[in-house]
Amino acid sequence: MNMIHIEPTKFTYIKSGIESFGVIIFDNNKAVYDNTWPSIPESDMEVLREASGNCLTQGQVDIFDNMEQNELDCYIGENLYSWEKIKDIVKFTNEF
Repeated sequence: MNMIHIEPTKFTYIKSGIESFGVIIFDNNKAVYDNTWPSIPESDMEVLREASGNCLTQGQVDIFDNMEQNELDCYIGENLYSWEKIKDIVKFTNEF
């Protein structure tokens, strides 16, 4: 069964040491990342809201579309959330 994973992440560029924040989002078919956030929200639901509401690539749209179409559960970090718990939070457009 396909499972969505959202990993809140602090990215560090090796040569410059510059840090950025965002998420790595993946399922059984693809992985994408977004490192444009000013910080990582404290709440998993805020992470989900930010990740699904600000898709920057077609890959992100594809993953969230798959989640919605198949009513998939989602890991945010180590925590598993059922589709029933998150369905009202996942908000995205099919365009980026």
